[in-house]
Amino acid sequence: GSPVWSLPVLVQFSHFSAHRTRELSFNRTRRFSWLNRGKSFTLGTTTTSCTSLTATVLEKTSLSGVISTGSQNENYSLAYQSSYDTAAALAEFSGVWSATLEPGVVNWTVGSNGALTGSRTTGCTYTGQVSLRTENKAVVTVTIAEACAGSVTQLTGVGALSSGKTLLGLVMTMAGEGSAVAVNLARQ
Repeated sequence: GSPVWSLPVLVQFSHFSAHRTRELSFNRTRRFSWLNRGKSFTLGTTTTSCTSLTATVLEKTSLSGVISTGSQNENYSLAYQSSYDTAAALAEFSGVWSATLEPGVVNWTVGSNGALTGSRTTGCTYTGQVSLRTENKAVVTVTIAEACAGSVTQLTGVGALSSGKTLLGLVMTMAGEGSAVAVNLARQ
Protein backbone atom coordinates (compact mmCIF):
# COMPACT_ATOMS: atom_id res chain seq x y z
CA GLY A 1 0.00 0.00 0.00
CA SER A 2 0.88 3.59 -0.59
CA PRO A 3 1.18 6.22 2.16
CA VAL A 4 -1.47 8.23 0.28
CA TRP A 5 -4.21 5.94 1.59
CA SER A 6 -3.24 6.61 5.20
CA LEU A 7 -3.50 10.40 4.83
CA PRO A 8 -7.14 10.79 5.94
CA VAL A 9 -6.31 9.04 9.18
CA LEU A 10 -3.26 11.25 9.73
CA VAL A 11 -5.33 14.38 9.26
CA GLN A 12 -8.02 13.14 11.59
CA PHE A 13 -5.40 12.49 14.25
CA SER A 14 -4.05 16.00 13.86
CA HIS A 15 -7.49 17.39 14.72
CA PHE A 16 -8.07 15.16 17.73
CA SER A 17 -7.03 15.91 21.27
CA ALA A 18 -5.70 12.51 22.27
CA HIS A 19 -4.89 10.92 25.55
CA ARG A 20 -3.46 7.50 26.19
CA THR A 21 -5.79 5.36 28.28
CA ARG A 22 -3.38 2.49 28.89
CA GLU A 23 -0.05 1.06 27.87
CA LEU A 24 0.71 -2.64 27.92
CA SER A 25 3.85 -4.56 27.05
CA PHE A 26 3.94 -8.14 25.80
CA ASN A 27 7.20 -9.81 24.77
CA ARG A 28 8.89 -6.40 24.43
CA THR A 29 6.14 -5.18 22.09
CA ARG A 30 4.31 -2.09 23.30
CA ARG A 31 0.58 -1.81 22.84
CA PHE A 32 -1.23 1.50 23.44
CA SER A 33 -4.92 2.29 23.71
CA TRP A 34 -6.27 5.74 22.86
CA LEU A 35 -9.54 7.63 23.25
CA ASN A 36 -9.83 10.78 21.14
CA ARG A 37 -12.44 13.39 20.34
CA GLY A 38 -12.40 15.77 17.41
CA LYS A 39 -13.97 16.77 14.13
CA SER A 40 -14.59 14.79 10.95
CA PHE A 41 -15.20 16.26 7.51
CA THR A 42 -17.46 15.19 4.67
CA LEU A 43 -15.25 15.94 1.67
CA GLY A 44 -16.72 18.21 -0.97
CA THR A 45 -19.13 19.83 1.51
CA THR A 46 -19.03 22.12 4.52
CA THR A 47 -20.46 19.35 6.71
CA THR A 48 -18.46 18.64 9.86
CA SER A 49 -19.35 16.32 12.72
CA CYS A 50 -18.20 15.76 16.27
CA THR A 51 -16.36 12.47 16.17
CA SER A 52 -14.69 10.14 18.62
CA LEU A 53 -12.04 7.61 17.82
CA THR A 54 -10.73 4.69 19.81
CA ALA A 55 -7.47 3.13 18.78
CA THR A 56 -5.28 0.28 19.78
CA VAL A 57 -1.76 0.73 18.53
CA LEU A 58 0.62 -2.18 18.30
CA GLU A 59 3.87 -0.31 17.79
CA LYS A 60 5.26 -0.65 14.24
CA THR A 61 2.61 -3.28 13.45
CA SER A 62 -0.99 -2.00 13.37
CA LEU A 63 -3.57 0.58 14.34
CA SER A 64 -7.19 -0.47 14.75
CA GLY A 65 -10.35 0.69 16.46
CA VAL A 66 -13.67 2.42 15.91
CA ILE A 67 -14.56 5.88 14.56
CA SER A 68 -17.93 7.08 15.91
CA THR A 69 -19.97 9.97 14.55
CA GLY A 70 -23.43 10.35 16.07
CA SER A 71 -25.06 6.93 15.93
CA GLN A 72 -22.69 5.64 13.21
CA ASN A 73 -19.71 3.47 14.12
CA GLU A 74 -17.09 2.35 11.65
CA ASN A 75 -14.36 -0.16 12.41
CA TYR A 76 -10.95 0.41 10.88
CA SER A 77 -7.70 -1.50 10.78
CA LEU A 78 -4.45 -0.19 9.33
CA ALA A 79 -1.17 -2.02 8.82
CA TYR A 80 2.12 -0.31 9.62
CA GLN A 81 4.18 0.72 6.59
CA SER A 82 7.93 0.86 7.20
CA SER A 83 8.26 3.59 4.54
CA TYR A 84 6.55 5.94 7.03
CA ASP A 85 9.78 5.96 9.06
CA THR A 86 11.84 7.21 6.11
CA ALA A 87 12.23 10.97 6.45
CA ALA A 88 10.76 13.02 3.62
CA ALA A 89 13.17 15.10 1.52
CA LEU A 90 11.95 18.26 -0.21
CA ALA A 91 13.85 17.31 -3.38
CA GLU A 92 11.53 14.29 -3.76
CA PHE A 93 8.50 16.62 -3.92
CA SER A 94 9.99 19.04 -6.46
CA GLY A 95 8.58 18.99 -9.96
CA VAL A 96 5.35 19.60 -11.83
CA TRP A 97 2.12 18.03 -10.50
CA SER A 98 -1.34 17.91 -12.06
CA ALA A 99 -4.86 16.81 -11.08
CA THR A 100 -8.36 17.13 -12.47
CA LEU A 101 -10.49 18.94 -9.90
CA GLU A 102 -13.97 19.77 -11.07
CA PRO A 103 -14.21 22.19 -12.58
CA GLY A 104 -10.86 22.27 -14.32
CA VAL A 105 -7.32 20.99 -14.03
CA VAL A 106 -4.70 22.23 -11.53
CA ASN A 107 -1.03 22.39 -12.44
CA TRP A 108 1.36 23.02 -9.57
CA THR A 109 5.13 23.35 -9.49
CA VAL A 110 7.03 22.56 -6.30
CA GLY A 111 10.58 23.93 -6.14
CA SER A 112 13.53 22.22 -4.47
CA ASN A 113 13.00 24.55 -1.48
CA GLY A 114 9.33 23.47 -1.20
CA ALA A 115 7.85 26.67 -2.68
CA LEU A 116 4.58 25.89 -4.48
CA THR A 117 3.07 27.90 -7.34
CA GLY A 118 0.47 27.08 -9.91
CA SER A 119 -2.79 27.68 -11.67
CA ARG A 120 -6.09 26.08 -12.58
CA THR A 121 -7.72 26.10 -15.99
CA THR A 122 -10.59 28.07 -14.39
CA GLY A 123 -8.24 31.02 -13.76
CA CYS A 124 -7.47 30.37 -10.08
CA THR A 125 -3.86 30.76 -8.93
CA TYR A 126 -1.96 29.02 -6.13
CA THR A 127 0.97 29.85 -3.88
CA GLY A 128 2.18 27.86 -0.92
CA GLN A 129 4.85 25.84 0.81
CA VAL A 130 5.72 22.18 1.30
CA SER A 131 7.64 21.86 4.60
CA LEU A 132 9.39 19.08 6.42
CA ARG A 133 7.92 18.05 9.78
CA THR A 134 9.93 17.83 13.00
CA GLU A 135 9.24 14.11 13.52
CA ASN A 136 11.27 13.22 10.38
CA LYS A 137 8.70 10.89 8.83
CA ALA A 138 7.50 10.40 5.23
CA VAL A 139 4.83 13.08 5.69
CA VAL A 140 5.14 16.82 4.97
CA THR A 141 3.13 19.87 6.00
CA VAL A 142 1.45 21.72 3.11
CA THR A 143 0.06 25.27 3.17
CA ILE A 144 -1.66 26.69 0.09
CA ALA A 145 -3.44 29.95 -0.75
CA GLU A 146 -5.97 29.57 -3.57
CA ALA A 147 -6.96 32.87 -5.25
CA CYS A 148 -10.15 32.66 -7.34
CA ALA A 149 -12.24 35.56 -8.63
CA GLY A 150 -10.89 37.96 -6.00
CA SER A 151 -11.34 35.57 -3.07
CA VAL A 152 -8.46 33.81 -1.27
CA THR A 153 -8.90 30.47 0.51
CA GLN A 154 -6.20 29.28 2.92
CA LEU A 155 -5.59 25.51 3.12
CA THR A 156 -3.36 23.66 5.58
CA GLY A 157 -2.71 19.94 5.88
CA VAL A 158 -0.41 17.04 5.21
CA GLY A 159 0.99 15.34 2.13
CA ALA A 160 2.87 12.18 1.20
CA LEU A 161 4.30 10.60 -1.91
CA SER A 162 3.31 7.20 -3.27
CA SER A 163 5.94 4.47 -3.04
CA GLY A 164 6.96 5.14 -6.67
CA LYS A 165 7.04 8.91 -6.01
CA THR A 166 4.71 9.51 -8.98
CA LEU A 167 1.63 10.50 -6.95
CA LEU A 168 1.31 13.22 -4.34
CA GLY A 169 -1.60 12.86 -1.93
CA LEU A 170 -2.77 15.88 0.09
CA VAL A 171 -5.47 16.21 2.74
CA MET A 172 -6.09 19.77 3.90
CA THR A 173 -8.60 21.83 5.85
CA MET A 174 -9.72 25.36 5.13
CA ALA A 175 -9.03 28.11 7.68
CA GLY A 176 -11.44 27.68 10.59
CA GLU A 177 -11.74 23.97 9.75
CA GLY A 178 -15.17 24.47 8.18
CA SER A 179 -14.41 22.06 5.34
CA ALA A 180 -11.69 19.81 3.99
CA VAL A 181 -10.29 18.67 0.66
CA ALA A 182 -8.35 15.61 -0.50
CA VAL A 183 -6.26 15.85 -3.69
CA ASN A 184 -4.21 13.23 -5.52
CA LEU A 185 -1.80 14.79 -8.01
CA ALA A 186 0.23 12.99 -10.68
CA ARG A 187 3.82 13.88 -11.45
CA GLN A 188 4.16 15.30 -14.97
